[in-house]
Amino acid sequence: MKHLIVLCFSIALFMVCTADLSAQIKMGDNPNAIDPASLLELESTDKGFLWPRLTVVQRDNINFPPKGLTIYNVDRNCVEVNVGTKAAPDWLCLGEDSDDQTISDFTLNGNVLTISLEGGNTQTVDLSSIQGQDSDQQQIQDFSLAGPILTITLENGGSQSVDLSSFDGFQGPEGPQGQTGADGLSAYQVWLGLGNTGTEQNFMDSLKGADGVVGSNGVDGQAGTDGLSAYQIWLNAGNVGTEQDFLESLIGADGQIGADGARGPAGVEGQAGRSIVNSFHNPNGSVTFEYSDGDSYTTPSLTGPRGANGIDGTNGVDGVGIVGTIDNGDGTFTINYSDGTTFTTSDLSGPAGATGADGARGADGAVGPQGETGVGVINTINNTDGTVTFEYSDGSSFTTSSLIGPRGGNGADGTNGIDGVDGVGIDSTVDNGDGTFTITYTDGSTFTTADLTGPAGADGQNGIDGSEGLSAYQVWLAAGNVGTEQEFLDSLIGADGIPGATGPRGPEGAEGEAGRSILNTFHNPNGTVTFEYSDGDSYTTPSLTGPRGANGIDGIDGEDGVGVAGVTENGDGTFTINFTDGTEFTTIDLTGPAGDPASDDQQFTQFEIDPTTNELTINIENATAQVVDLTPYLDNTDDQQITDFSIDPTTNILTITLEDGGTQMVDLSGLNNAG
Repeated sequence: MKHLIVLCFSIALFMVCTADLSAQIKMGDNPNAIDPASLLELESTDKGFLWPRLTVVQRDNINFPPKGLTIYNVDRNCVEVNVGTKAAPDWLCLGEDSDDQTISDFTLNGNVLTISLEGGNTQTVDLSSIQGQDSDQQQIQDFSLAGPILTITLENGGSQSVDLSSFDGFQGPEGPQGQTGADGLSAYQVWLGLGNTGTEQNFMDSLKGADGVVGSNGVDGQAGTDGLSAYQIWLNAGNVGTEQDFLESLIGADGQIGADGARGPAGVEGQAGRSIVNSFHNPNGSVTFEYSDGDSYTTPSLTGPRGANGIDGTNGVDGVGIVGTIDNGDGTFTINYSDGTTFTTSDLSGPAGATGADGARGADGAVGPQGETGVGVINTINNTDGTVTFEYSDGSSFTTSSLIGPRGGNGADGTNGIDGVDGVGIDSTVDNGDGTFTITYTDGSTFTTADLTGPAGADGQNGIDGSEGLSAYQVWLAAGNVGTEQEFLDSLIGADGIPGATGPRGPEGAEGEAGRSILNTFHNPNGTVTFEYSDGDSYTTPSLTGPRGANGIDGIDGEDGVGVAGVTENGDGTFTINFTDGTEFTTIDLTGPAGDPASDDQQFTQFEIDPTTNELTINIENATAQVVDLTPYLDNTDDQQITDFSIDPTTNILTITLEDGGTQMVDLSGLNNAG
C-alpha cells in the first residue's frame, strides 16, 4: 500500500508539472471523455506510459533531484522514486520493502548468533569463522552492539567486529513531523476513475503483465561454512581440553571387577608343542618354515605382482664371433675372432704316451697356401618351439629339430611320516602393507618378515609371452643321450688325440689382446643364469627351469591343531582369545586412531564368498568392490572350509565360521573409507 501511495503521488506531481492548473488534460483514446476528478488522464488499449529510462550513473548525475522524482532504472529493472531530499537523494525501487526493520533482540547459541527483528522475523549469523583455526577454538566471552556493528570479545582478549547492516537496514534519525495530507485515493479508486469498471479482483488481475523473458541463471552462491567437528561440539558444550582429552572422554569408566570363579580341575597335560627352528626365503617368493618335529610348511608366493615389461632397449653392437680355430700342434689352439683378435689356449694335450721309437726325419714340406677364413657362430636364437637357430658370420643359418625331450612320469608318493607332537602353530598372518608380513604364533610370539616385494620393472609395452626354452643339458638329453648334468658336462671334453709330430716353429706372431674370462656365475630365482665377465660385461641366459611336474597325491590329514574356541571383547580395546586347549591370550589395545568425521564411510551393500579360493568379495555403496583373501585366517594344517559368515555393520567385523565349529574374526573397517 505504501508503494501505491508513492506511485499516486508521483503521477499527481507529473500532472502538476505538465498541465495548466485550471484545466484537465486527457491523452490517448476518447480525449473528450475525461473523469471530472482527474487532472491528467491517460487512456489506451494498446499503449502504455513510458518513464524516463536512466542507468544508475545517469541517475546519480541529476543535480539536486527533488523528492518524488520518478524514473525507470534500467540497471535495477524497476521504477525508482526519490524518497529523500534534494541534497541527500534516497532512491526507492517500487516493490522493495521500504520498512527498515530494527533489531529487537539477539541471542548466542554456540557459534550461531540469532537476531530478532521488530517485525517478528529472525536472521542467523555463523560466527565460527572468527574464532580462529580448529587448533585453538576461541570461546566467545562477551558481545555488544553499537549501531550496525556487533563487537565480539574472545577468550584470548582479542575482539572481532561484524557488520550487521545487511540484515536490518538500520533506521536513520527521525525527521520532522510533516503536515497531515489529505487522504489519497486507493489504486482501485484511481483505476475506476480512469473509466474502468469491475471488482477489486478485476483491478488486481489487470495489474499483471505478460510474463517476461526468462532471465539467465544467477551467480552461484558462496559455499556454506564447514560443519563443526565432534571435538568442536564438545568444546562448545563448555568442555576444555585437547583432542586426546575429548577421545578419552568417550570411553566409559571401567566396571567393577567381578569375583574370581572357582578354579576348575587341572586338565590333562597336553603334548609337547613344536617350535619353528628355521625360516627360508625361497627364490620363488615363498617362505618355508621348518619345525622342531622335522615337519615344514611353505607359504604361497609372497612376491608382489610383476611390473609390465620395460621398453625394449636398443640392439647391442654385434658380438665378436669365432671365425677359425688353429691346432698349433703343441697341444695349444689359437682361436681367431671376427674382429681380428686371437686367443691361444694353454696346452690341452693329455698325458704323454709311451715314448715311441724315433723315426727317420722326413724332408720339410713346402708351406701350404693360406686357408680361407673360417665361418663362426655370431648369434644363437631360442625359437620357443624347442628348436634353436644358429646364425653364422657368413650370413648363413641353421635351425635344429625340436630338442625338447619326453616328459618324465611322476614319481611315486612317499609314505606319510609319523605325526609329530603338536607344536607352536601359526595363528594369523597380517599383511603390513609395506611388503612385510607379521606372523602371529599360537604361543603369542610374532615374526615379521623382510620386505618380500620384488622390484617393479619400468613400464613398457607387453611383449608376446614366449615358451620356456630348453637348457643345453635338455638339448643333450633330447638328442638321445642319457646321464646326469655332470656327465653332460664331461661329454663336452673330447678324448685326447694321438700326439702329433712337432712341426717347425713358426714365426712369433704379435701379442693378441687380452681375452675375457668369466668372473662370477649367478643362479637367478627365475631359473636363468647370469655370467659376469672380466671386462665388466654380463650375459643372462633364458630360463633353464624345466616344466613343473604334476601335484602328488594329498597326504593323510594330520591331527587337529589347537584352534580358537572364542574371542571376548574386554571393552578397553583389548581382546581375549580362548583356545580349544583351555589356554588364553589377551591382545594389546587394538583401538585405532579416530577417523576424520568429514570422511564418507562407505557402507557394505553385498558380500559373497568363493569356497574354492576362500576369497570374500565385498560390494560397497559407491559401486566399487574389495576382495579379501581369507586363507591366512584358516588352519593351514587342515584346510577348513568356511560354513558360514556374518558381518556387524556397526563395527565392520566379519565373523567366519569353520567346519570344525571354530570362528575367526576379520576387521574390514579399512575397506569402506574409499568413498
